[in-house]
Amino acid sequence: VMSGQDLLRMQAQTGDIFIHDAVYRYIGKLVTATRNHSLIELGVSPRGTIALAKMVQALAFLRGRKYVLPEDVEDVFLDVETHRIRMNAKARVNHVTAENVLKDILDGTQKPSVVRKQ
Repeated sequence: VMSGQDLLRMQAQTGDIFIHDAVYRYIGKLVTATRNHSLIELGVSPRGTIALAKMVQALAFLRGRKYVLPEDVEDVFLDVETHRIRMNAKARVNHVTAENVLKDILDGTQKPSVVRKQ
């Protein structure tokens, strides 16, 4: 059991998790792809983009890191964004799911390589 103070402290700490510009660009490319996809009527909104960034920070925190990796984005992208897009009529008629389209977007978007400075 966790106290409310502990939860608020943890939430504040997740905001300190570093997101590199390359990871922000990766998030931006994924979101832009949802807005330009032929089977999506309504792509991820700015609020959905912010939610994704906050979720990857929280995941990195839970994994004991002070920074976000592209893999964190991949691990939460579907969970955060599936309900935030609206498929168009063509997709609905052909029984194409939002999850399948987002998987295709994730697979088709080059993720940044992260190299640790030495």
